Amino acid sequence: MFGLLIAGLIVSYAYFGALAAVGIEPDTEIKETYQSAGPLIVLAMLSLFFAPFAEEVFFRGFVFGGLRGRWGTAWAAVASGALFALAHIGNPGTIYLLPPVAAIGALFALGYAYSGSILTSLLAHFLFNLFALGAGIAEYS
Repeated sequence: MFGLLIAGLIVSYAYFGALAAVGIEPDTEIKETYQSAGPLIVLAMLSLFFAPFAEEVFFRGFVFGGLRGRWGTAWAAVASGALFALAHIGNPGTIYLLPPVAAIGALFALGYAYSGSILTSLLAHFLFNLFALGAGIAEYS
């Protein structure tokens, strides 16, 4: 679980570091969410409690689980990761999030496959979102 978290953070930081190195600074329009209590509480509830459970059950349990028998572990992880990324498109700035979110989704699928328990990817997802929420609070508040 902690390995998945660390791998996800490495993917995220490497990707956004590479974008910054070539002068791309994506604006995901989330700064305003961190600047008032109401939206921040909603974001915290969704990202820490609803999203890890619902997304892991759907994308890892249902999508990955269903594709794995037909396509094998690797291709099923890639496909479920890509669908996971597409589900995270919320505004024009989030197009930059597709590659790292797809990679993280694939990592979570592999973690589920390796451990044999959806709890592994669910906890890694929770911790990743907790870290992202904390980083957002630190940066934007």
